Amino acid sequence: MLENLKQQIKKEKIMYVVHQLENDKQTQCWIVENYEQLPNFLQTEKVRELCRQKKTAYWKDDTKSYMFECVLTKTPLYILGGGTIALPLAQMASMCDFEVHVFDDRKEFGNKGRFSWAKEVVCMPFDQLFSTYKFYEDSYFVLVTRGHLSDEKCLKEVLRIPHAYVGMIGSKRKNAMIKEHLMAQGYTKEELDQVHAPIGLKIHSITPSEIAVSILAELIQERAVLRPQGSVTEVWEKIEKNCIIATVLSHQGSTPRGMGSKMLIFPDKHIEGSVGGGSLEFAVQKQAEKLFQSEETSTIMHFSLSNTDAAKEGMICGGSASVLLEKASALW
Repeated sequence: MLENLKQQIKKEKIMYVVHQLENDKQTQCWIVENYEQLPNFLQTEKVRELCRQKKTAYWKDDTKSYMFECVLTKTPLYILGGGTIALPLAQMASMCDFEVHVFDDRKEFGNKGRFSWAKEVVCMPFDQLFSTYKFYEDSYFVLVTRGHLSDEKCLKEVLRIPHAYVGMIGSKRKNAMIKEHLMAQGYTKEELDQVHAPIGLKIHSITPSEIAVSILAELIQERAVLRPQGSVTEVWEKIEKNCIIATVLSHQGSTPRGMGSKMLIFPDKHIEGSVGGGSLEFAVQKQAEKLFQSEETSTIMHFSLSNTDAAKEGMICGGSASVLLEKASALW
């Protein structure tokens, strides 16, 4: 199952994983491409809604518990314009689980050598781009072209296609002028109100890198609302048959990482991902070592950090977490 999941991730497909848990062990696991492939008893309105919203969830049902994970592709980010702001933005965004695509109509700015962090760099006139290129529907658009005329052309086209977010660089005066032009051409106030302009959070940014930080901060903030927490593909892609997968099922109080956070532990003791660092992560690694030596294929550990122990870790208060550990080989 996991081998197929990794193959589907390479094809940029969203996948769903449901864990059935009982007596501190995993008793069943389903990895599917859509709601209809789940067993009948899981085809409930609740699960359908989780699929639609691409959320991670944990719940109890009589004697069993269930963990639902949506394995998301990276968030598609289209940066229109390859200038001085786009350069640091592309690098930082790629480090924050955005799949970066850069477009410019100038060869010296629209080339892969300039944007090595981007998945794709396209050099093409903007007035041809939207008639030839197929964008993802849940995409994020950042308009930072070389001038307000290009920004306006691109904004007109973005508003005509499905998207999750669009932001445009420029002063309040420039953005007000562009919106006025578009309203005169028939665009509605409701359509234009969704445009983040001026783009970015207000952090008194001045330099191109600081402006890029403000833009990325807004992108992350919007993504947290528009695309609720799921499991990003980065850790799933690194799963190997000989590793143990640790997943946070639930947590209370002050714990560093939330539900669905994932870490891989390998026999040579190196790790990928994180379930929170500190005492929790150390305890998970120790439990993984025991599971490697056991005939069991999974276990659930319950971790509690008292206020006193939390203070030693530099935290304000304690918390608790339940973590599922499972051998990848059992799901292969």
